[in-house]
This record gives sequence, structure tokens and C-alpha cells, in this order.
Amino acid sequence: MRIRRTADFDSAYVAAPEVVQRSFDQRVQFLAENFRHPSLRSKPWPPHGPDCYQANLTQGWRFYYQRQGDEAVVDMIQTPLPVVRISRARLSCAPPACVG
Repeated sequence: MRIRRTADFDSAYVAAPEVVQRSFDQRVQFLAENFRHPSLRSKPWPPHGPDCYQANLTQGWRFYYQRQGDEAVVDMIQTPLPVVRISRARLSCAPPACVG
């Protein structure tokens, strides 16, 4: 699978800590070989389309991508957005927009 990075991703990547950059560099190789690689812990992100996914990097950091045929478009790398408390039992946060 080919990997394409967006401009938003590139600016977020440069701002990320070095340990997160190294983790992404390793995991993007896994993504290129097999998007179902267990180290990615990749999950569908259905609110943003059927081909949007999130994958873990380090504790608290994730990257988001969209599969388009044999290409993965990496859209964003970030820590999870702040959680907003709704009630004691339910927490919610707004995910980033996937490439659309």
C-alpha cells in the first residue's frame, strides 16, 4: 500500500515529540505492508466515512488515515482531543475530520 501525507499531517508531525515521530516512522512501514498489522491496533472511524481509520502510536498519540484503493492518505497525528464530561457514566470527545 502506498502512503500519502497531507499538509496538515506534515505540520503536526514536525510539532510532535521525537519519540512520537519515531513511532510513526515505524508504524507507517507496517501500514504500507499490511493495514491490519496487529501493532497498529487500527480501528475503523465510521463517523467520518467507511474508509477512515485511527491507529495507535504511543500512549495518548494516534494517527488518522483514509484508505483509497491501494493508497493510505494519512490525515492527522495528534493526542486525543480533550474529553468533555457529559455525565458520570458517559464521556464524549469530538474526533478529527478524516480526509474527505
